[in-house]
Amino acid sequence: MVPFVYANGELTLILNGKSVLVTQDHPMINIIKKELPTATVERMLDLLDVNKVVDNYVSNAGDRALVKDGQVYLDGKAVHSTVTQRIMDFISAGLPISSLLKFLERVSANPSFTAQQELFDFLQNKKLPLTEDGCFIAYKAVGPDWMDKYEHKYRNKPGDKPSMPRCEVDDDRTNECSRGLHVGTIEYVYTYGNPGSGDHIIVVKVDPADVVAVPKDYNFQKLRTWTYEVMNEFEGELPGHLYNNTVDQALDDDESWLDELDNDYEYDEYDEEDDDNNEELGQPFQSVLGVRPNGQHYHNKRDDLGRFARKE
Repeated sequence: MVPFVYANGELTLILNGKSVLVTQDHPMINIIKKELPTATVERMLDLLDVNKVVDNYVSNAGDRALVKDGQVYLDGKAVHSTVTQRIMDFISAGLPISSLLKFLERVSANPSFTAQQELFDFLQNKKLPLTEDGCFIAYKAVGPDWMDKYEHKYRNKPGDKPSMPRCEVDDDRTNECSRGLHVGTIEYVYTYGNPGSGDHIIVVKVDPADVVAVPKDYNFQKLRTWTYEVMNEFEGELPGHLYNNTVDQALDDDESWLDELDNDYEYDEYDEEDDDNNEELGQPFQSVLGVRPNGQHYHNKRDDLGRFARKE
């Protein structure tokens, strides 16, 4: 096991006698923390080499994608930097990037070149998970009767697929509020939805090929489309990168056993002779089994936000 110190949310590795600080914004931080109990020094050095990790990861995605000089290419064309960053997020979360490649395919099927480019702005909202088939999840507020709030023309119950003629949707992104079916981030939805007065907040699935415009207001947090599918009613913001249609949940990147430790708990210098019998290492290793250093018990059940639930 690689010696390390974990204190105040910061991780320091001891690699070949040298201290290496791994910050929380390192692309591989989640994988590093997850593999730390068993990884070798060589494995940690490989994970710290971001370009090497991306190259190996993308090379397993098929013949269509490759990495060259730190740039991701799809079908020989450089991928937009926003997608490249999202690929890094998926790798860090240990998720397959096939959904991202499918997203790119769907974007390329959008008949509007302008909409294609604007979609990359919208993709910066990392709280909007992608689906396994390359679509994305967003939110919308509708009235107490499940009809849209402004025209009261389109019903939005789970399973519905409201639509309007694409040619009637305003494709000018400088027009902030205009014709079209609007969806967006949860922050945007709460600017006009009011659950306290009976409004329903719904989760919708949008095909990138159906998007018409991404207005510049609200920091690209909303868009206009001609159709979408209503998945279910909002019960808690989806925190992850990938939305699993089978179990109706978002897969997040917070599966790290280290995240269950107290921030002020440190791992002291490690020696292989201490592996089997060391009181200082005993408590942290219990956290893998569901016991934090303060004695609080946890089990595998998580709450709606993906956090460990207290054991009854």
